[in-house]
Amino acid sequence: MKNKVIMILLICFLSSCKSSKSISTDDVLGELGANPHFIIDEQPNLRSDLIDYDPEDITTVTILHSEKAIKRYGEVAKDGAVIIETKAYSTEKYQKRFSEISYSYASALSAAGNDEDFIYVVNGILIEGDYLVSDLSSLTDKLIKSISILPLNEANVYCIDENKTVVAINVKKKWAKDEDRSWKKIE
Repeated sequence: MKNKVIMILLICFLSSCKSSKSISTDDVLGELGANPHFIIDEQPNLRSDLIDYDPEDITTVTILHSEKAIKRYGEVAKDGAVIIETKAYSTEKYQKRFSEISYSYASALSAAGNDEDFIYVVNGILIEGDYLVSDLSSLTDKLIKSISILPLNEANVYCIDENKTVVAINVKKKWAKDEDRSWKKIE
């Protein structure tokens, strides 16, 4: 009974995560073994720990099967791996990465205390809504060309509120989001 409850929670997580791919309950249950390895915010967790998380606080859920799971996590993941990132963790991850890349971003973030009043623009496209945290956290050092804070006269193109900080991120032109919202190399 407890396993069924945990799997129902997992399905709730998967269905609440923002994704353009439709995932059926049968697909998830069929591809995972009886004891998948759970990783939440890069830390191994017990299945029962899923109960402590609200699906609305989850940014991404990645499922690895068989050989891929074993290659990454060892025999403990022989029944698959479920990798979960929370919004708080993903936000911390991209803020740290961006701060390491851009002194101006680090300074603006430090002065503001958080990025609640930041507007993010990637290659001239405003990033907002449900995908904001997952899109930003998925930007790797390999993809990012530059990060800068736009001066107010340029920032007005993206917002009316002068109290917003506009963060312009340029990624390498050969990379773009595809239909499943993953960054892919374009030839």
